[in-house]
Amino acid sequence: RREGGIAGVRIDAHTHYLSEGMLAALRRRREPPFVERTATGVELLRSREMSFAFTPEHYDPVVREAFMRRVGLDAQILSFPAGRGLDVLPGSEGEGLVRDYNDHLAAHCRAHPGRFFGLGGLPYAEMTAAARELRRLRRDSGLIGAVVPAGYFRSEAGLEELMPVLEAAEDTGACLMVHPSPRVGDAPAPRFADQAMHRVSTVEL
Repeated sequence: RREGGIAGVRIDAHTHYLSEGMLAALRRRREPPFVERTATGVELLRSREMSFAFTPEHYDPVVREAFMRRVGLDAQILSFPAGRGLDVLPGSEGEGLVRDYNDHLAAHCRAHPGRFFGLGGLPYAEMTAAARELRRLRRDSGLIGAVVPAGYFRSEAGLEELMPVLEAAEDTGACLMVHPSPRVGDAPAPRFADQAMHRVSTVEL
């Protein structure tokens, strides 16, 4: 596209993407994070901090493509739904859920080359596994990088804990999105009556 003599591309650089496999797994859970259907038929992704009403645009490629055409987007960077507690689930459940999500996201991006680029999730409850998954998604899956909770950047101790992931990013040329979300073990952000999203995402983190 050329505007005013300058070639440009319109990119949506921060769009959370929910895979159908992830949603199916979360519908089976009964504690945060999980998916709950309300009496009115609306589905909510519930975390410790908040509830998020998602729509087909978040998981249906056809609906997403229609939205992009409508608003004139050339490409989207699709990112792991950070801040919902999915990447801090412990044990094999957390690792498996994140890995399956990354595989689905990678397949979606490969099916639409130049249209979608992916930032995967990492299983932060086990930092060695998180670093291993970052290397895998860069070298085998074709994703451009991963989402990192901003909670790790609040102290030198948090950065030290994150070091295996940072080293893996350096080795593989991964792009890291520092996202306003807690690290493993952080207490939920306090609830506010006004401007809740701004307070949690900007002030608290």
